[in-house]
Amino acid sequence: MRVKEFMELYSDSNFHFMTSKGYLFLNSDQVKSILEGQKEAAKKELGKGIRADELAGEVISVSWKKGICHMTAELHRDRDFS
Repeated sequence: MRVKEFMELYSDSNFHFMTSKGYLFLNSDQVKSILEGQKEAAKKELGKGIRADELAGEVISVSWKKGICHMTAELHRDRDFS
């Protein structure tokens, strides 16, 4: 499953990502903003040099703890992310 697809299923959740570039935390408002499909948002750096359009990669593992989704993900830039 791709990261974006997982975020669509759980858009009201907070996410803590572990990626090859480092850790990234997104609250539910940030997730919803990314999923709205704004090209400007997709090119914006979210932190640790990670852009929203890189969240098109594959989910490697997921666990839930205290209402936060902890995800290990492979980053992949998607030119059509929107």
